[in-house]
Amino acid sequence: MELVYKGDNKHTYATSIAATWVWAPAIFVASSMAYFNGLYGFLWFLVPNFLTLILFGYITQHFCNTKDTTKFVNVVDVIPHKRQKILHSSVSAILNVASTAVQIIGLHTLLQIFFPGIPLYISAMLVSIFCYIYTKLGGIKTCIISDKYKYFIMLLVGLILVGVIITKSDIDNINLYGLNNPDFIDISLSTGIIGAIGLFSAPFVDNTFWQRVFSIEKTEVFKTFCWSSLYFLIIPTLFGLIGFLASSFITSNEWVITNTFGDNLYIKCLLSIAIFSALIATIDSNLCAIYSLSSKLLESVKDYSMELSLLIASCVVIIFEPTILQMWLVYGTIRTAIAIPTTLIIYNKFDENRLFYSTLCAVLIGSFGYLTMVLLNLPYGYIFTIFALLFPLLGYKH
Repeated sequence: MELVYKGDNKHTYATSIAATWVWAPAIFVASSMAYFNGLYGFLWFLVPNFLTLILFGYITQHFCNTKDTTKFVNVVDVIPHKRQKILHSSVSAILNVASTAVQIIGLHTLLQIFFPGIPLYISAMLVSIFCYIYTKLGGIKTCIISDKYKYFIMLLVGLILVGVIITKSDIDNINLYGLNNPDFIDISLSTGIIGAIGLFSAPFVDNTFWQRVFSIEKTEVFKTFCWSSLYFLIIPTLFGLIGFLASSFITSNEWVITNTFGDNLYIKCLLSIAIFSALIATIDSNLCAIYSLSSKLLESVKDYSMELSLLIASCVVIIFEPTILQMWLVYGTIRTAIAIPTTLIIYNKFDENRLFYSTLCAVLIGSFGYLTMVLLNLPYGYIFTIFALLFPLLGYKH
């Protein structure tokens, strides 16, 4: 199985990146932010997502300009020292498995719409088998090409749903500042800034993005990620519009996008297709990423890495039955700790020993500290997120 897929045009890669970056919760978050927190909440979600792809494209373009990346295939190739390779790849693997678990939970929720009472283990099994078969057979090439079609499915569904809801809306009564009507400062301090830090940090350790970086023509990396940011921008904008328009005729503290269109079966199916496309676009990318990681560091399990990844993710979901929020907490801060170390390595501004130990401390203290604060319902969890982001600066060397 190929580890990268070269030779396609930049728009295929850009739509693949956008589809992977959207993932299903973004559909719900964009619409809910617009409905409950208005323009401020929606923009705090949209703009950092958009800028993250541009920033990552800019930094990775610099890396590709300074290295011979002909044979590079994943994040392991970016890191020059063994200890740091193991740390980065371990975090990347945890991220991919936890993300896969999130998608399984999301698909289980989706299946429950049509099959109420379906057991969680059946959902996990069906999802795993479906994604595994076509990813194992087609590899990263099938993943990237199919992502293009998944993206356009989400785009088409979004356009149709906006068209439908416009006919039901009273434009003059749209609540631009949301049901909660938060102040800009309040929304910035509560979720905006911390969310933005998490987003800006996300791609640097995520091997699904590095595989695409090394698939793209090395002179086109930044341009492709700029295109991907524009493609991405359209999807949450469409679903955010649904949230704004819904505010003109629905007032409910329990509003979600799925109850906006009543019991209309056709609309329910369309929305489900969009969510399904977003979910599997992330799962197949995660499977390819795990296969690529194991090919560099654990070649003995390479041929079984996809199966192991799905098995672990499914077991976590079935045994612990976590929520999407809880799974996000598992890897949200841990990935933040890798952003600055990766950037320092790319720009060759680091001391090997100091960077390794500061990164290790950031990963362990930041992630466990943040998770503990949240589980104890204490208000200062963001301190550990900022710690995880900034502590690796101790590894800086001019």
